[in-house]
Amino acid sequence: MSQTNRIGLGYLLPNQAQKHVTVNEAFARLDGLVQAAVMDAVTSGQPETPEEGQAWLVPEGATGAVWSAAPSGTLAVFRDGAWDMITPQAGWRVFDLGAGALKVFDGTAWQSLAGSGGTDWPLLGINTAADETQRLAVKSDAVLLSHDDVTPGSGDMRLFLNRADSGRTASILFEDDYTARAEFGLTGGPSVNLKVNLPVTGWADALSVDMASGAIGLGTTAPEARLDVAPGAGPLPPIPGAVVLRLLNDAGQQTTFIADAIANNGDLSMRRANGAFGALTPVQAGDNIGQISWLGYDGSAYSVSQARIEADAAETWTPAGHGVHLDFAVTPAGSTARTKRMRLDSVGNIALRDDLTAACKLDVGGPVRVGSYAKAALPPASAGAGQVIFVPDEADGAVLAFSDGSAWRRVTDRAVVS
Repeated sequence: MSQTNRIGLGYLLPNQAQKHVTVNEAFARLDGLVQAAVMDAVTSGQPETPEEGQAWLVPEGATGAVWSAAPSGTLAVFRDGAWDMITPQAGWRVFDLGAGALKVFDGTAWQSLAGSGGTDWPLLGINTAADETQRLAVKSDAVLLSHDDVTPGSGDMRLFLNRADSGRTASILFEDDYTARAEFGLTGGPSVNLKVNLPVTGWADALSVDMASGAIGLGTTAPEARLDVAPGAGPLPPIPGAVVLRLLNDAGQQTTFIADAIANNGDLSMRRANGAFGALTPVQAGDNIGQISWLGYDGSAYSVSQARIEADAAETWTPAGHGVHLDFAVTPAGSTARTKRMRLDSVGNIALRDDLTAACKLDVGGPVRVGSYAKAALPPASAGAGQVIFVPDEADGAVLAFSDGSAWRRVTDRAVVS
């Protein structure tokens, strides 16, 4: 054996002439390898005028008369006017002056040593081992990420998760004993999602925010209303663009809305003002303040509302006057035209007339039919004076009868029905 195994220092041989040459060569090699420092590990072109003793780590694809023939990772030391190309062995260390990091050769490539001051670490494990998939791994009861009050910084603190494109994922995954239970973030589409792993059916979309419109979906990843509560399976029924809230249950299930209250009442309120945000003006006479509508699917589309209860202003509103009437509209069979049929006006009168005007508590623009009772089955007259019924089998013929509070009397002659 003529040299050492690790760094290739030549041995002095018996009766060797010019031993000082071998010793000086060993010193020069040691000077390049012990407490080694390289200029950087990224310079690909062989330097034309290096200084004595300068060294580099040769990168992939290096060029130059000497460097191009050397494998990547070779330690290139310039001494005595020539390049000494040294093949590293596992465990060798150099300090990368360009990166400000201590590097160690793992037998294949140079790796930055964690904690050495470098900024390019391929793996970092804290209290656990990192790997090629989880390059940063931490085991701790808590992790603190704080704003920079040392430099100091701006006072802000942001955590950035960057994905390659909208078809990829950038999310935070929550696990129980390394089993995924919930995921939040950009999960493979153009929306922000919260997904949960259900015990029986697996992953389901719980919440989604469309990044184009800002619409929020609960149970759906394609919200169409500002807030869309709907099942995620299958295409959803189309809705007009101005819808703020949609509630939809699974197919075959009733959609129920409950406004619960404890020790008080539930309330569904509708409000209207004219003008603009920040510059409101009063409701005007005839303005629709709010309505409840019923629509159905006719085989080609959802109809315009075919039944409606509508609250309209009966006057222009002032702090002293808030008059309102209620209109009830329906659509006849065989027609698509909704028509108002009844009004409860602002003084409590009910109009069942085409012109929706009432001159008394109940104003009917057509025949009125009352309940029919045989003489042997008359309801109690004592239930209240003023009741009106029809008696078909009165002795002198069918007749209307009214209650005076104690007996039923014929309207024709006030005689008691007998």
